[in-house]
Amino acid sequence: MGLCVLSFSAYVVPIFVGSIGLVVFLLSMFAGCLPLVGAVWWLRRRSPDLFPRARRQMLVPLGGVLVGFLVFYFFRLIPPVPLSIPFIGIYHAVEKTQDTYRLSHERPAWRIWHHGDQEFLAQPGDKVYVFFRIFSPTRFSDQVQLRWYLKEEARGWALQDTIPIKILGGRAEGFRGYGFKSNYQPGEWKVQVETTDGREIGRVYFHLETRPEWPRSFEIDIE
Repeated sequence: MGLCVLSFSAYVVPIFVGSIGLVVFLLSMFAGCLPLVGAVWWLRRRSPDLFPRARRQMLVPLGGVLVGFLVFYFFRLIPPVPLSIPFIGIYHAVEKTQDTYRLSHERPAWRIWHHGDQEFLAQPGDKVYVFFRIFSPTRFSDQVQLRWYLKEEARGWALQDTIPIKILGGRAEGFRGYGFKSNYQPGEWKVQVETTDGREIGRVYFHLETRPEWPRSFEIDIE
């Protein structure tokens, strides 16, 4: 029961508060403990003979689950609910119109498992765009970070850049946002979307090659 109550509270409280973070998480844990603690307190006053059993069967498991949640949170093993990313991709250009975004890419039609140009062929002057949709509840307002990593032989994934982006909830399809990078080098890349406290919401990988200028044409996706 403690697991169910704390899980429910960890999801619902950030929706009511409209943000996430350490303070909100601790508040959700406090709110989740109240019903069970209140029930045990009521039993103690009304049926003192049942209190030892209630404490053993309700408060002790609740305390164990609470400690587990706190440990998992500080080791960043709990996902940043209620945020989630249903879509993220790599593009050569992102243009915002009145109500939509135009996403330019060179992806072959047969490469259906890629989102945009995950095989990115860069000409001089190109920028690498990351476009994403992030689900967040109505009235939710917070900030996320786009963290760009390059895979190096000696160090593995090495952080190259961090771009903050403000998000606002409300759209059924999710908040749409993007960032870009104009300074890059060939290699294996990944971009992670994270909360400000470093918990990952989603990621995308891509391979980048540089080429001289040559004629090309883009396909346009509408989001």
